[in-house]
Amino acid sequence: MAELIVQFRILEGDIMSVPKLPKCIPGEGNPNGCTTIAYAVIGPHEFWIDYVINYVARTNDLEIGKDIKLISDGASSQAYYNYTNYILSHTNETAYGIIFCTSE
Repeated sequence: MAELIVQFRILEGDIMSVPKLPKCIPGEGNPNGCTTIAYAVIGPHEFWIDYVINYVARTNDLEIGKDIKLISDGASSQAYYNYTNYILSHTNETAYGIIFCTSE
């Protein structure tokens, strides 16, 4: 019977206070404004990605669709190329970039 008993221990690290991300402020001559966070999903769009994005938006006073933009979403390599092309064509208009890879 003892071999059937399984124990779990949750390890928790130190909780650190992280300052808010600064909101991107458009510069002169930039009619389209700028994006604070541009992100892509390479692979299936998992539920936890939306949770993370919503959490980041809420804790940093950012608006999804305006300050945080999903640039590319898909299981093909085209999703990666769409994202990199966006970043390259929006030089100095994107503060942070994130790629969520959910497949091998």
